Amino acid sequence: MLNDTPAAYMILAMLADVIDHIEFKRGIRTDGLTMSLYNSIMVAATPICNSIFSAILNASGYDQAADVALGTAAQPAAARGAINASYIWVETVAYAVCALLIFFFTVEKKLPEEQSAIAERNRKSS
Repeated sequence: MLNDTPAAYMILAMLADVIDHIEFKRGIRTDGLTMSLYNSIMVAATPICNSIFSAILNASGYDQAADVALGTAAQPAAARGAINASYIWVETVAYAVCALLIFFFTVEKKLPEEQSAIAERNRKSS
């Protein structure tokens, strides 16, 4: 799961850019609200994704009693295929979709000007 780390940090960096953009547009910081929503979604998504993965394993004939070390049969090919698809291909497709969505993420183009305007606004209010 080490390959998830760069994507996780990239999303948080992009969230910070969006927070700055909202402050530029509306004049308020939404750090707390944004991170509360982000964490709520992450907390809710974990059991939902676990149940989806469990349903996929169940549908593919996964055998909980199978243990190669104890000499019993290994998992059927369908279960091994479902595991591979879940851990490799679903993630790969998700990254491809996110890569396409990055082309529509335009907040960073005006971010330096927006951040300097925020800093100027903060200097004037101090």
